[in-house]
Amino acid sequence: MFVTFRVHGINHGINPQSIPGPLNFTLLIQFTEEQAAYKRKLTAYQEGQQRQAQLVQRLQAKVLQYKKKCGDLEQMLQEKTSELEKHSLEDALIRLEEEQQRSSSLSAVNSMLREQLEQAGLANEALSQDIRRLTVDWTRAREELDQKESDWRREEEVRGLNRFEKYYKYFC
Repeated sequence: MFVTFRVHGINHGINPQSIPGPLNFTLLIQFTEEQAAYKRKLTAYQEGQQRQAQLVQRLQAKVLQYKKKCGDLEQMLQEKTSELEKHSLEDALIRLEEEQQRSSSLSAVNSMLREQLEQAGLANEALSQDIRRLTVDWTRAREELDQKESDWRREEEVRGLNRFEKYYKYFC
């Protein structure tokens, strides 16, 4: 069995049989579990960010659609304004009020969509910050594990030298 992990874009491999002692194997298992948990969290945050980006795109498309519709209505309003001269003043006022109501409702929808777009942008930024924080935490945990492994290896070297000295003094 060979365990592989990735640090700073580089794949590292450890053969658990070559690591003496239950402490290191426990650390390796703990690291593997933590790494898997971080990967799951990172994947969840990335998926959430993708969903937010898709929502933002849909909202932007709707805003553009409503802007076009507002422009079309304004053009129609201008065309109808010229027709007002042909009709009686009362008919003209009735049509004008109807168009203003339509324009007002479209403006309200447009405002609502802009607010939703802003909220989606804020949520997207929050997810981005969470991803950055998780990446920093994961890197810190990886560095701590590397330091613990390095300390353990030094301890093992010192123990090996001490055993050799005792052996040498005893037999020589």
